[in-house]
Amino acid sequence: MNRSDRIVIGGYGVVGSNPAETLAADGVPYTTIDIDSGDEIDVIGSLTDEETLGAAAVSDAHAVIPALGDDSTSIFATLVFN
Repeated sequence: MNRSDRIVIGGYGVVGSNPAETLAADGVPYTTIDIDSGDEIDVIGSLTDEETLGAAAVSDAHAVIPALGDDSTSIFATLVFN
């Protein structure tokens, strides 16, 4: 499987905005997922929803950063996109 250099960031709050800023500064492409819309959000939806993951092309991403505020939701999201 050939994966792109693109990173998916799930959650663009306080936690997710930090890696997004670092990736942008380093010129690394990334896609953001969040349940709330905003200028920095590429895909609106939940990191635990398979349709949202498909819209964000998670299967083609190099990595996924589950930047959610709740550890149990982050763990569940990891199981969903694996």
